[in-house]
Amino acid sequence: MADRHPAQYRNIRMIVINTLAPLVLIVALGAILEYTRFVREGFFRQTNRLVFWVGLPCLLFYKTARPMEELGRAFSVFIVLFTGMVFCIVLGYTAAFFLRIGRQSVGTFVQGSFRGNLAYVGLPIVLFVMQQNGAEASGIAFLVIAPLIPLYNAGAIFVLVAGRHGKESSLTEQIRSILFRTLTNPLFLSVVAGLLWSCTGWDIPLFAGRAIEGIGRMCLPLALLGVGASLDFNSLRGRFRYASTAAVIKVGAAPLMGYCIGLLMGLTQSELRIAMIYLACPTALASFIMAEQMDADHSLAGGIIVMSIMLALPGLSLILLIT
Repeated sequence: MADRHPAQYRNIRMIVINTLAPLVLIVALGAILEYTRFVREGFFRQTNRLVFWVGLPCLLFYKTARPMEELGRAFSVFIVLFTGMVFCIVLGYTAAFFLRIGRQSVGTFVQGSFRGNLAYVGLPIVLFVMQQNGAEASGIAFLVIAPLIPLYNAGAIFVLVAGRHGKESSLTEQIRSILFRTLTNPLFLSVVAGLLWSCTGWDIPLFAGRAIEGIGRMCLPLALLGVGASLDFNSLRGRFRYASTAAVIKVGAAPLMGYCIGLLMGLTQSELRIAMIYLACPTALASFIMAEQMDADHSLAGGIIVMSIMLALPGLSLILLIT
């Protein structure tokens, strides 16, 4: 960065603005549509369901159902992301101890510190950034999604169960729950199906490929509109310190750790950018649902989501500047 001229800095700033501003505007539109009740109540729950069960699986299958020469590179990126996840879990428990967070809220706090919104925010941003730079999105961005999503689910179940008081579940039940969530996750299944198809060496028929790709293209706008519609600032009341700390760990400490590990592992610029974007993603919307279903502190979960979305913008801007 030190050897760049002022004109180059201006160009970089414009790239950052032109990359992130459209995403922010789409998120803002989703918030406006929800606030003004322009769409019917529950509309965005249905579009999120459509994206999760149809749009993203089609996109992931289409991008992985071809000969893959990037498995080794994807594994390196995965190691960086997995290391960032473990680091955030440890840092989350450490921060919870010093903040003296109640036991019933510790699991929610830690989950919000590591569980990123890969499907609805990370992948769309990676796709958009790649397209803005005039390059096709690398298969790496899709390949690392497959193992990370079930790992996030398993980690979330673990920390939430560990924080439950007086509601014990057997180890067998927890293992069964993790396996069921993993094996029935449509994103995981679509990547596995795509990899199996790529092993056959067959090309996807042109008519089918165009249909699948067309369906997958709806993910970016619908996912970001859904993020905007989910914003709820009331969840921050009385929880600002806890929510902001977890958000800083998620969108600040995680990409910083990823940057250091990525440099040590010798990742290329594009690989490092993909890893850091994923690590800088705001907390997953699913963390609120899981906290609610497992009788955890879902109010804190909502606050962490809102704070992480607000703090993710400067974090992602910095990532685009340095990578």
